[in-house]
Amino acid sequence: MPDALLFPGQGSQTGTMLDELAELESFRRRHDVMSEVIGFDLRARRTSMHANVTGSLMIVLASVVSLDLLREHGALTEPIAGVAGYSVGQWTALYAAGAITYEQLVRIVHRRATLMDECAASSAGGMIAVIGVAEDALETFCAGMRDRGLFVAIANYNAVGQYTLSMEKRAAATVMQELPLLKPMKTIELQAAGPWHCELMRPAGEAFARFLEDEPLKPPSIPVIDNVTGDFFAGETLAEHLFRPVRWSRGIETLAAAGVTRFVETGHGNMLTKFGFFINRNVQHVSFRSLLG
Repeated sequence: MPDALLFPGQGSQTGTMLDELAELESFRRRHDVMSEVIGFDLRARRTSMHANVTGSLMIVLASVVSLDLLREHGALTEPIAGVAGYSVGQWTALYAAGAITYEQLVRIVHRRATLMDECAASSAGGMIAVIGVAEDALETFCAGMRDRGLFVAIANYNAVGQYTLSMEKRAAATVMQELPLLKPMKTIELQAAGPWHCELMRPAGEAFARFLEDEPLKPPSIPVIDNVTGDFFAGETLAEHLFRPVRWSRGIETLAAAGVTRFVETGHGNMLTKFGFFINRNVQHVSFRSLLG
């Protein structure tokens, strides 16, 4: 049964997620290294878990400890057929594939989140989840908003009928007023610290590209899915990732077409497992905890 590991991104964090891991030796070891790299104790900032820096680091820490547990228990089908990460989880996936060290992972994610926050401070905006609307209808809606001078774009292609919009702040009221015309099943204003994965983040992406010049990557030892293309990773899009949408459903289908039959969500929550049910029901979608016994 070829396995692929999936690493969650922001939106999966909770205030107690680190408490659930705190007694593990792996957590203490990983947390100590993270604290040394970033210069503060992440657990002391749990009350600000929706802030980009805090949330990103919490998610990455939980995912790395979850991967440690899978390895310690010998719970994976070897060799791993591929890895994918949602948004900031792209970097956890690259770590799992041996492209970067754990110290690099922490350093890169911290800088990435900081640059995104700085950009969001000058390009204020937000995100809305839209469920039950066809992709082409939502694309047309966003294009119409942009034609009216209001920036709105699809930021996350999660599954069929499940998308996330990013928008500038002044567009939010109009979007929420007019989205019901598309008859969505549900719309949810997200607790995002900024309008991620859209053109509003281009300045952050350009600054991130300069930062990455001093963070060399090794060739991944296992296939990695590229969030930007939904295809296998070739290394050119890591900075663009900040201002281009996440093609999550396409990435899952790429792995399934390559022979993956079980997708293991490795980290806190079950967001990716839920998406998987709507992407491809011919393969298994499970939490890493179900493999630990």
